[in-house]
Amino acid sequence: MTDFCCWMPIIIISILSLTGNFYDPHKIAFVWIAVFVLPLNSSLNPILYTFSTERTKRSLSRKRKNITGMVMKTLNSRAGDQSTMDYLRTYAENTLVSTADSSPQPVIRIVEKRKQKSKQVNTKLKLIEVVDIFKEDTAGKRSTGYVTAWCEEEGVLGMVLLKYFGKEMKEDWTREIDIVQDLSTSEQSIEYGNTKIHEIQGSSWLICYDFESSSTLEDFLSEKGVVIDFDAVCAVACDVISAIERLQDYKMAHNNITTGNILISQCSRVPPIKAVLGGFSQASTLNGAGAFINSAVDEQSCHGQDIEQFGHLLATLLGHCHGSSEYVKYNGKHYKQLHGTAMGSPVSVVIAEIVMQNIEERALSTCRQTIPLWLRYVDDTFTAVRHDEIDAFHNHLNEQNTDIQFTREVEENGKLPFLDCLVSHNDNSLRTTVYRKPTHTDRLLDESSYNPTSHKATTIRTLTRRAQLVCDSTDSLSDENKYLHRVFTKNNYNNDFIRRNTHRPTTTTETNDTATPTTTATIPYIKGMSENISRILLPFNIRVAHKPITTLRQLLTNVKDKDEPRNRQGTIYKINCSDCQASYIGETGRNLTTRLTEHRRATRKGDVSNHIAEHHRLTNHNIDWDSAQCLTYSTDYFQRLTLESWFTNLEQTPLNRCQQLPAPYKRLIHDINITNDRKRTT
Repeated sequence: MTDFCCWMPIIIISILSLTGNFYDPHKIAFVWIAVFVLPLNSSLNPILYTFSTERTKRSLSRKRKNITGMVMKTLNSRAGDQSTMDYLRTYAENTLVSTADSSPQPVIRIVEKRKQKSKQVNTKLKLIEVVDIFKEDTAGKRSTGYVTAWCEEEGVLGMVLLKYFGKEMKEDWTREIDIVQDLSTSEQSIEYGNTKIHEIQGSSWLICYDFESSSTLEDFLSEKGVVIDFDAVCAVACDVISAIERLQDYKMAHNNITTGNILISQCSRVPPIKAVLGGFSQASTLNGAGAFINSAVDEQSCHGQDIEQFGHLLATLLGHCHGSSEYVKYNGKHYKQLHGTAMGSPVSVVIAEIVMQNIEERALSTCRQTIPLWLRYVDDTFTAVRHDEIDAFHNHLNEQNTDIQFTREVEENGKLPFLDCLVSHNDNSLRTTVYRKPTHTDRLLDESSYNPTSHKATTIRTLTRRAQLVCDSTDSLSDENKYLHRVFTKNNYNNDFIRRNTHRPTTTTETNDTATPTTTATIPYIKGMSENISRILLPFNIRVAHKPITTLRQLLTNVKDKDEPRNRQGTIYKINCSDCQASYIGETGRNLTTRLTEHRRATRKGDVSNHIAEHHRLTNHNIDWDSAQCLTYSTDYFQRLTLESWFTNLEQTPLNRCQQLPAPYKRLIHDINITNDRKRTT
């Protein structure tokens, strides 16, 4: 009860901070909050941190329906570099859609202002030029902006398109200029108005730059163990597609879309995948009539090459996508997947839908049979065809792709199941009712399970609503409701709970456009506490979604061999001194074995920038390398920084220096240290 009274206000403030209800723009300060699960043994596991900024406030307002929880994000920057890190973070979170609308005219003043206040940081950017490309057409309906750079190979000047900005993204484009000016360490003068493309002379302002510490996408993917997520693949694909379409408007076409012409930032402070920059070279110029200046080049064939090369680029990216690796380790051995994408990979759903759409389009457009009805959901189809044409149509479907073969099920006694519907026909009418497979067990979420009451109510509401939607007659609906009541009772739900949560259709069709937007926040479910948080946040138009801490999937699913602790990627580790109580807490996106090798090398060389090496040099103490241990794991960079700060503050004599935690954590750390001292005493 004491823990509940102490920490529930902090949890509430955290959610208010995330949704922008606890933000003071005049103080320009971050509000750091955390949510903790409190086990019975009094050990506390930090779930997440968050902060509230104006950028977060706008982002949540725009994408409130897509929030799946509060994400740990902290910025590990030095004192004085906070503004630079704000720009970096904004750059990493730029999306293709923005509702910002501002005039491009202040851009010139911002460029000049940021140039005067340019800070020296570790990242090195080479600023090439600023040119005018924000141009509106004669009707004033379109305005576009680009970020480009120029490269010269064997005396041939080529253009590298880094970023495209539409009219609705002028604010993001402005921030792009701020970032470059903040990070640039080059003293090269800016050449205004030097566009190098005659067709776009006299447009608005464009900034052109490249990263000195950059590499091509080809080199990046060739590194051992490189894995990217599906969102990054989509980001690259969207950038490339936008570049192809928009540059065609400016009479530009390209025939060399490869991984070697896409630039990746290797800056340690910019997430590499977020800094993917679409690039092209060997550009061909079209004349005003839309024809190529070089008559030997055919426009259609060139665009066809673009599509083909884009397909190869997408296939390469998907091959490195997280969860879609063709190599699988199982039972100590490595296996290679020869066909298809990996089961469970987020990209598999998209690829499967693309393949199925292609198959059905070719099959239906080339079949000789008359198909009056064709329904498909993923790989289940429902079709109507004459009895004497069933075999011919079935064979025609299987001829479309030898790796995808259809099986068939013909109606029996005038009935045929499709998904969860049982379709029956009598005379010329179709009737539907709920269908359950013979293996169905009637097992639902039990009333005694450790889940929120809302989840249990949703179970009843969903099944009763399905019955009302599927059953098209009063008799079939009545039979289904009686069956569901027996199933609910079997799963220990009482009659009153069933009655209150049975779905009742409404006849209201009007929508309230003036309703206050509701924000959704996801928190771990703790019985007794989570319900109170939901009730308190309801007046603030914040809907709380409860997420169970432990699931059957976590307990039962083990499809891959677990790596050894020291071989796992993304770890927070601890290294002790053999001769004193000092210890070093660190984080790395690689494995601990690699990081220990680097620490040992730095200690042998006496590297003063390494805290362990400096401690060894000053005290001549031995470092206990063998007892180095992994404290926890995370593949998210900001989560690792936060966890590193947490574990560092738990140590009495830490060797490393890191970002300090907010004040609310000092008491928590103090209580944990007291508990640990008591355990050691007893």
